[in-house]
Amino acid sequence: MLSISTKLDHIHSDTEIADVVSLSFDLRQKSRIRVTLQSGVEAALYMQRGTILRGGDFLQADSGEIIEVNNELQNSPQLLNTDPENTGWYMKIKIDNTEELTNLMNFNQYKETF
Repeated sequence: MLSISTKLDHIHSDTEIADVVSLSFDLRQKSRIRVTLQSGVEAALYMQRGTILRGGDFLQADSGEIIEVNNELQNSPQLLNTDPENTGWYMKIKIDNTEELTNLMNFNQYKETF
């Protein structure tokens, strides 16, 4: 499943549009939804909370692909807080560009920031 989490402010005129998704007004107001692109590819939209998509907005897919989602969180969402490093994981991602890993925070950097 493709992961999409970036809304672009604008695109250059020579940018190739790879796929299209059509959403009802109600769905455009949700920040986390599962969609099917026009090509038939399933995608997960993970937009920043409060983001409202409008007709004509451009989105950018993340590098990589979601290969597994932890369904146990549906029944026990508290696992995200009580056991995030073991049973509370959110998703597993197959990464296309491993250089992007250098931009991630380690545990101590995360604690200092948040």
